[in-house]
Amino acid sequence: MTACDTLRAKTQLWLAQKKSESPPPSPHQVYGSGSKEVAQAKKDLLKQTDMTADGKPTDAANKAKQSLAKECAPVLALLEDTALVKQLRTDKLFTAAYLQENHKVEASHIDALYRYGKAVYQGGFYAEAAEALGAYKQLGTDAELTFRCGSCFVLVSAAHPSYSTVCANSNLSDGV
Repeated sequence: MTACDTLRAKTQLWLAQKKSESPPPSPHQVYGSGSKEVAQAKKDLLKQTDMTADGKPTDAANKAKQSLAKECAPVLALLEDTALVKQLRTDKLFTAAYLQENHKVEASHIDALYRYGKAVYQGGFYAEAAEALGAYKQLGTDAELTFRCGSCFVLVSAAHPSYSTVCANSNLSDGV
């Protein structure tokens, strides 16, 4: 028996053992689809957001989104032009100073962008939050808030794969 035959036999034995093992139970098998623990956990999780029990944004979340969007409108308008933003980032011109000089974006608009990003995140608008907080991370002048946006988690979204970060600090006590 050659070394290849021995390796092939061991691999086949290992695969046979793996096939006989049962897969791990699903969460529905462990907790049941209507268990009280799952319902309570979902309720506790949604209590920290501006979303309804079915995962949709509340009216307050929609109003906050609209109100804050007006405060940071010049930055949001700029972010909509993805080709321009990509070019500015490539040329390393996506900075607060450059945008203030050439695109009429003021410091107050950039500060409002953080509040907007935080509000849309709490309302469940994750793709928009990722874009806003990602831009604030690059443009923001407040080191504490920029650090908070830097301690983000990855949001994997098939619909928006380019949006890679969303700030997880939705319950910050900064009065924003």
